[in-house]
Order: sequence, then structure tokens, then C-alpha cells
Amino acid sequence: MRRCNCNNIDTFVELISKGLYSYRLKLDMPEIKYYYDSPLCVLEIQANDKFILSLIFVESKGIDNPAQPTLVINHCILQLNQYFAGERNAFELPLEIIGTDFQKKVWEALRNIPFASTLSYKELAMQLGDIKSIRAVAHANALNKFMIVLPCHRLIGTNGKLVGYAGGLSRKQWLLDHEKKFLPSGQMRLELDL
Repeated sequence: MRRCNCNNIDTFVELISKGLYSYRLKLDMPEIKYYYDSPLCVLEIQANDKFILSLIFVESKGIDNPAQPTLVINHCILQLNQYFAGERNAFELPLEIIGTDFQKKVWEALRNIPFASTLSYKELAMQLGDIKSIRAVAHANALNKFMIVLPCHRLIGTNGKLVGYAGGLSRKQWLLDHEKKFLPSGQMRLELDL
């Protein structure tokens, strides 16, 4: 985040609207970290009173969980429990997504990859309208702060192999296998073809 050296509020607002500066208003919204023990590993949920700020894999719990998690964190825990029990295949959480317009486009496109399906980085770049943006797609994917919720684990290499995952390839494989286990009976896994 760059510091704005503006003397004029209108200039400041214009720069923010153009995406040149990022600004988060902190109005009595303390950030809380909560550690969720999933069947895969520990997930760190960072949130304030209104939004999930990140959901990432960690090796171990950093601190004890707060005695009373926020409503947003409780909502996230409920949906994670449902996902791991095979009862949920998409998330409906208030996420505070901060990034460039292109990164936000990539992250939104991740939501459209069906449960238990995969898509290649190249196919996603083509969906976004520019096959040459494949490296930018991969970079945006690597910056995803909402593991599982924005399902970047569903992106694979053009050759069909598992590649690049911030959480580690073994976790990526586990998540894909987990999702395949919970497809409704008789439903085949859908692969997106372009």
C-alpha cells in the first residue's frame, strides 16, 4: 500500500477510485485471529466485525482462540464444517477482497469453477479474454488469501498435473480428492472444456 501525499480530499478519493491507492477505514473493528482445526490442517481465520480478511493454512495455532468469536467467524466456522462434512460446495461469506482489478477478476472467476472440477491456468486466462495473461493469472492465484473459499486448489497445469499451490501440492490433492468423495451419486465430475 502506498502512502498518499494529497492535500485535497477530492484528489485522494479519485486516486482510490482509480485503484491507485488502497485504503481501509478502521472504525472500532479490531482484527481477530481464530484457529480452526480442519481434517486437513489448521486454518487461520482473520476477521473483523464485518468481514473475513483472510483464511490461510498454518502449521500450528499461533495463540489461543478468543473466548467469544465474532458472528462473522462463527458463520465461517459453520460453512467450513459443512464443507468438510460434504454438505457444502460453495461459500457465502463476507470477504474483504483487496487487490488490483485484474486480481479481483481472477479471484471471482475461481468461484465459477464447479465443485470437484478442475480448470487449467491457461483455460482461465482464455476465459478472462487473454491467453497471454496466464502468468498474471498464476500470480493472482498465488496471492489468494481465502484458501478453499476462493477455490484456487481447482486450478491445474495445462497437462492435467497439479502445479503451484501456496498451501502445498499435498493439500491441493487432498482437497480435490475430498470434493470428489462428496459428489452426489450418479453425478460425474465435470471438466470444463473451452
